[in-house]
Amino acid sequence: MNNRTLLPVLAGTVLLAGVTVVHADSAEVLPKGIFQLGSTVYFYDDIKKRYDPDGDKEDLAVDYNGALDSSVFPALAALDPSVPSGTANIGDSVVDFEFEYTTAEFELFYGVTDKLSLGIKVPYFDAKNKVSATVDSSTANVGKNTLYLSGLQPPQLDKSPVIPLGVPGAEVPGAEVMSDEDVQNLLGNGVDVNGDGTVDINGLKYDRFESSDNSGIGDIELKGKYKYYDQGDWRLAAEGGVRLSTGEEDDPDNLTDLALGTGHDAILAKLYNDYRGIDKVLLSATLEYTYFLETDKNLRIPRDVNEPITDNKENVDRDLGDILEVNLSGVYQFTPEWSAGLKYEFWQKPKNDIDGDEGFNYKSLEDETDKSSHSAIVGLSYSTIQRYRNNTAKVPLIAGIAYRDRCDGKNNVNVSKYISAHLSLFL
Repeated sequence: MNNRTLLPVLAGTVLLAGVTVVHADSAEVLPKGIFQLGSTVYFYDDIKKRYDPDGDKEDLAVDYNGALDSSVFPALAALDPSVPSGTANIGDSVVDFEFEYTTAEFELFYGVTDKLSLGIKVPYFDAKNKVSATVDSSTANVGKNTLYLSGLQPPQLDKSPVIPLGVPGAEVPGAEVMSDEDVQNLLGNGVDVNGDGTVDINGLKYDRFESSDNSGIGDIELKGKYKYYDQGDWRLAAEGGVRLSTGEEDDPDNLTDLALGTGHDAILAKLYNDYRGIDKVLLSATLEYTYFLETDKNLRIPRDVNEPITDNKENVDRDLGDILEVNLSGVYQFTPEWSAGLKYEFWQKPKNDIDGDEGFNYKSLEDETDKSSHSAIVGLSYSTIQRYRNNTAKVPLIAGIAYRDRCDGKNNVNVSKYISAHLSLFL
């Protein structure tokens, strides 16, 4: 049976599901012998905010703005008794993040039977984090000792690489505020305070705190979709599969990178429910569950969720909270070629579960990981399938555009919007 013989079946099964980001939620599968090759590109607005635990918007870099004191850099702790405030401080950090995302998904599905389709989805990410980071030293009460080990200071100062700055009019000889580069070195391999080529203050061994640009393949999905009921006004299907941890995960030694994957394999399950009892309208509801497999990870364990900088490291057991997602959509078919749709997306996950043996505050990696998101999508699509059947189009395809706005969220979910473009070819 050739493709033109199969296209009348194809037209009846996918035309009503043609809206770019809505059609994937239909319970329909491909007819036997048909390939679907699809791609979707997502163009995000620049992202500057995220949702906090109360659902309010906050700056992406809020946790990196504050006092650079002995709670951040333990090497300063010895100076705490030497300053009036009781806390040695080299200044306040002034940090800003801006995320730039362009992502894509490539899919290939095949109709094994008229009820079963098998396929693969390969995501691709281009993720940039534009970082602005400076130090406001006006609040500093300690600094580096440029006369360290010179013999030109009293013994208690001469042997200390960090010393109090003193007060205006009574500055301590050799004391100098930490520069932006000095703070970078404190985060990294350490600071040479007297310029002799030797590290005098050990750093935290982080990569340089600067803009990052990461691109590559994300976590690949392999899945199968089976239509188990198709009578009257109702059409039902179930999907199962796996998500492989092929994407580059977050680097615990890089505070500004954007991950391309979760670092966990996952098992996927999804139920599709279509109602076709209204002329030219398709109503769909889906329920999806993502079960992450537990694994061990080498992580930094901070003392508090809002204080991410730490030198505590351990290989811990990590279990990501599983994701439950509900999608509700409606598609209206204006003509055999044109359709439009609306979609509501909701997902949530419980807290991660972290276990270790070194006695660190593992709760800091669990707090604020119970996330949720609410999004609305509107889309428009065009299909040549009917024209292909009538020999007035050379290629059967569906193309469309959509707009998504995340209107609510919780716990570090980004405040984001995107425009997407989709194309599917049927072979």
